[in-house]
Amino acid sequence: MSNVENFWQENKPFVLGVAAGAVLFGIGWYAISKTLGAELRTQRARLVTLEKQVAQPRYTNADQEHAQAERDRLNQAVATLSDAVGFHARPEFALDGGSPANRYFAVQSRVREDLLTQAGRAGLALPEGLGLPALSPTREQEIVRYLEALDVVDRVTRLAIEADCERIDEIRIALDPRRVSGKSIPDIERTSIEFDLIGPSGPMAKWIALTQQERFGDVILIDKLNLQASRTKADEARLEVAFRIAHLYGEAQPEPEKP
Repeated sequence: MSNVENFWQENKPFVLGVAAGAVLFGIGWYAISKTLGAELRTQRARLVTLEKQVAQPRYTNADQEHAQAERDRLNQAVATLSDAVGFHARPEFALDGGSPANRYFAVQSRVREDLLTQAGRAGLALPEGLGLPALSPTREQEIVRYLEALDVVDRVTRLAIEADCERIDEIRIALDPRRVSGKSIPDIERTSIEFDLIGPSGPMAKWIALTQQERFGDVILIDKLNLQASRTKADEARLEVAFRIAHLYGEAQPEPEKP
């Protein structure tokens, strides 16, 4: 018996096992090549395509110019809207480059004395505080906003005198809570100036109409209005009006400075 026959006889199970394994390996490799291999080739081809696309510019110079022109138009529209909605304080109610605190004290003292004198002569009852805080503000931005509110108080009080109103019972000024807390304001900053008037409804209706004329360069925005007839006097009514100072922003404002 030859050596090959002897090897076969002695190692027949081993040889058959190796052969079976080789067959199974070949079948598995073929299956992987048909499935995962095809997927791999597809992904490689897609990668090559994407690399070519990335290498090419996505937008042309014309696209960039169009986008810039559109941005300029939007900026102009925002600026126009901001100017139309925003409040413009008169120069005598703006800071003058000196100490903001001194400017605030001088302006509010002058306006209070003048308005109380004019209202007294016209027979209009007027709160002495004019809605200003008992403690003077110290932050510059708060001083700016209170001076703007005082500008509104001055305007509408003079119009109330012109309309022959009898009594301004209360004035309340409230800054935007975000301004007071020191938070940034990304959209619209609102200062509210509320008036409570008591007297005949005719002069008060005339007063409201006057506030909506451009007597001082701006129409004073009205946020809410409530007129109620008196329960005790037939010729008396109570009018509650909230005027609004608005500042429109296109982006978040910087944090106000610390006092």
